[in-house]
Amino acid sequence: MEENVRAVSTEEIRTAVEAVRRPAEEFLCELIRFPSLPGQESEALECAAEHFAPWAEVERVPLSNALRDDEDYSDPIPNLDYEGRFNLRLKRPGTGGGRSLLLNTHIDVVPASEGHERPFDPRVIDGEIWGRGACDAKGQIAVIYTALRALAELGIEPAGDMLVHLVVEEEVGGNGTLAMVRRGESAEACVVLEPTSLQILPSVRGAVWFRVTLAGRPGHSGRAQETISALKMAVRVMEILAGR
Repeated sequence: MEENVRAVSTEEIRTAVEAVRRPAEEFLCELIRFPSLPGQESEALECAAEHFAPWAEVERVPLSNALRDDEDYSDPIPNLDYEGRFNLRLKRPGTGGGRSLLLNTHIDVVPASEGHERPFDPRVIDGEIWGRGACDAKGQIAVIYTALRALAELGIEPAGDMLVHLVVEEEVGGNGTLAMVRRGESAEACVVLEPTSLQILPSVRGAVWFRVTLAGRPGHSGRAQETISALKMAVRVMEILAGR
């Protein structure tokens, strides 16, 4: 019940968070070492499951290739296989009578840029952690770890359930979260953790993935008037999409 939640001062919270800083940093560096590109997240998720196990109930939610038939499925990377893969669901049960809160973030990362040296080798520079995914969004996983562990260390038991989804494939359109939605997961409030410079945003732009197939007509440069350039057609398509 609500009255069972003891009052905790801001200073106590700061002290508890500071006490978790070092293990949270080590956890983040460990996560960065996994090249968890879309379709390759399982090892990083197993690492996260191990670290979260003392502080929350951990469930591996299996994925299925049936996800590819969903009307909202995004497929910028063709032929991704889901058998044997999973999302991670964490739960810190409430004492009862309170509202539930869901935290959502992702463990997949975009590929390293050309020429990016040691992208999955974490480095600590002037108190900041650098590496592929440190900002988007493995750092957010470390934030959730800090919050859950600090709550446990403080002995705080919220009245409502705290739920966490660590999902796959956010970078290709949100298929991991789609799978959790289709599973029927719900909560009375949800916070999606993304890098926002500490701003709270009630909504964000969406994303639409699609493919355009253009059929040109090859030919010799000496008879260029008989050819059709698929490349020039693609330029026109981009102009149309840009409203020009």
